[in-house]
Amino acid sequence: MQSVDVAIVGGGMVGLAVACGLQGSGLRVAVLEQAEPQPLSADARPAQRVSAINAASEKLLSKLDVWPAIIARRASCYHGMEVWDKDSLATSALMTKVWASATSDTL
Repeated sequence: MQSVDVAIVGGGMVGLAVACGLQGSGLRVAVLEQAEPQPLSADARPAQRVSAINAASEKLLSKLDVWPAIIARRASCYHGMEVWDKDSLATSALMTKVWASATSDTL
């Protein structure tokens, strides 16, 4: 059995961000993920999932040195978003013009 200092359960956006943040800490880190890792390919079709990233998340992703790759591959502007749950009648809508932070001209 392998011994680790930190076990991260889930290899999604948050789990992998935590793993990247712990890189170089001297801790033995394991990411536990049910699915097989898929290689990143520039030719791969983007997933249909959308993530709205706020300024604090942009700052964290910049510190982890992954923000430039996100901007280069996947980022795009949006003008509105509607969020719903398939098991509920509730919806939430955000209608906006293109957003730009004071520190960045990206979304």
